[in-house]
Amino acid sequence: ESEVGKGSVFTLRLPALAHKRSKSAEVAPDKLLNLQALIMDDNIAVRTVLVQLMGAMGCDTSECDDGAEAFELWSQARGLGRDFDVLVLDIEVPGGTGGVETLRRIHQIDPDARAIAISGYSSEGVMGNPERYGFSAALKKPFTRASLHRVLQELA
Repeated sequence: ESEVGKGSVFTLRLPALAHKRSKSAEVAPDKLLNLQALIMDDNIAVRTVLVQLMGAMGCDTSECDDGAEAFELWSQARGLGRDFDVLVLDIEVPGGTGGVETLRRIHQIDPDARAIAISGYSSEGVMGNPERYGFSAALKKPFTRASLHRVLQELA
């Protein structure tokens, strides 16, 4: 709808998809993970979804938005004898410390720390060869719940 001098209103009608939630989308109780995980991503929506997904998979999570804070949380947990089993680190953090530098600092203290690189950017570099940068795995955003669970299971 449009009115001269007043503007336009657009109405979109999208068909609804009626389907039942698949039982396979749920994690069976015997497949729950028992992992302590640190999630670092500058996008709060991504962090929120990861916290919820990983919590439903049996992970106890801590979260932050920058690599400097991730290093501090990791150091504090280590000082208390509560090492994280896995780190989920965003590669690109505009104006902050990204996952590569964060993992490099952590590996100086604990070379066995395991991390998953996540990014919405190209498959070049870290995402194309995560092991070269010290990561155990990489997931390109957007990734599925199933692919996240599979990678976490491999690291458990």
